[in-house]
Amino acid sequence: MSGPHVSSLLIVPGSTPSDGVNPERPEHSITGPTTNSSIERPSRPVNAFPSFPALSSPEPRPNRVPRPPTIIMKVLVVADVEERSLYDHFRPERWAKAGIELVISCGDLKLAYLDFLASMFNVPCFYVRGNHDTAYGAAGPAGWVNLDGRLERHGGFRFYGLEGSPWYNGGEAQYTESQMEWRSRWARLTNWTSGIDVIVTHAAPRICPNRADACPCVYPADGTPPRNPGQQCLRDPDRMVLDMGDIPHRPFEALRTLVTTVQPRFLLHGHMHLGYGVRPREIRLGNTRVIDAYGHIVIDL
Repeated sequence: MSGPHVSSLLIVPGSTPSDGVNPERPEHSITGPTTNSSIERPSRPVNAFPSFPALSSPEPRPNRVPRPPTIIMKVLVVADVEERSLYDHFRPERWAKAGIELVISCGDLKLAYLDFLASMFNVPCFYVRGNHDTAYGAAGPAGWVNLDGRLERHGGFRFYGLEGSPWYNGGEAQYTESQMEWRSRWARLTNWTSGIDVIVTHAAPRICPNRADACPCVYPADGTPPRNPGQQCLRDPDRMVLDMGDIPHRPFEALRTLVTTVQPRFLLHGHMHLGYGVRPREIRLGNTRVIDAYGHIVIDL
């Protein structure tokens, strides 16, 4: 069987997000930055929706530590659903050819599944908890390092994690917007000089620069339910909504500010389930590639 299929998507102003991802066949791989010279690359964070009033956020601080030289490290990222190709129908010969050097979980996965992946790949494993990971306990899954609120270095790259979802019923690993704001500020403060290459979260960052409490897609004037991915934006009819509107899946504005300030190479998250088939696998915030790891995906660092 051939290696994972290669796909990459860049969301730019005026484009229609579509990556052809079929959640029923999530065997996808994203490689390093695209080389399509026809797409202009912003050198600093830009407003992905220029017709919207932008959220104010601090200017990004230049990374004072030089990025690693050109290093290709294969990373398997998993989230939200236990896939049969990585569990019941795991084929060692296929994955040996993939050359996986690190496994990352973005949450909402059973302990038995994570134990199996750690045993089969026998490489370093990082994780953050999702809102459904209430059985992990203080020790967490065996063989895995909890990234929540800490920086880990591996293969010349710096990884930082923030667990959980928006607060909705008081369960474990749930945070209000204010709580996530303080956690994100701490991440910026403690890594101000070292920088971060990869941020790992369960929840997604808000893509729309309009604040949620002032966004008509979140709070429609006619009292209808919030808009969800794939629906028409109420402020700009030429745009498609990319953020989930229900409270448990609503993205964090604090994570958007963290990304636009720190500008890591990647933010890897789960929880969005690819918008149940209508949200793209990858979206850009400035120079950061924001990737929904639903199912599994292989990326090159």
